[in-house]
Order: sequence, then structure tokens, then C-alpha cells
Amino acid sequence: MEEKAKERLTEKIKKNEVVIGLNETVKAAKAGKIDTVVYANNLTDEIIRKLSALPVDKVEYEKDSEALSILCGKSFKVAVVGFKK
Repeated sequence: MEEKAKERLTEKIKKNEVVIGLNETVKAAKAGKIDTVVYANNLTDEIIRKLSALPVDKVEYEKDSEALSILCGKSFKVAVVGFKK
């Protein structure tokens, strides 16, 4: 993940302009409410296939879902984050 994308992720989280979780992110993407998906590097192939079908930009976070959850300030693992438009 390039530095610019990481800065955007941090900024969006601080502004609460994110959708967290696979199901919520998929729904939001299909509804046109998000433009980018960031996903942890430890996802299953099935989840990656679901994400690849979405009409949004996709960025792989270089760390796992536990690290992504810490960045999001959540006490549960976060595998997928969508950026609201």
C-alpha cells in the first residue's frame, strides 16, 4: 500500500467516512456509496473474489486484519474498509 493511500485511509477513519466489514462494504459498493475498498492481506480467496467483483477501486493493506482493526480503533478484527464518497 503506497503512502498516499495509507494517509487517505487514516484521514477517512478520523472523519468517520468509512464503512467497516465485508457485508456492509459490499452493500455500500453496490449502492454506489463508496469509491474505494481497503482490505487486509490475510483474506481468503473467496472474499477476494467477492471484492474483485465490486465496481470500486481496491487497495490491499500490507498488514493483517488485526492491524487494520487497530488502525480503525476497533476491538474486533477488521478485514475490509470502504471509503464513503
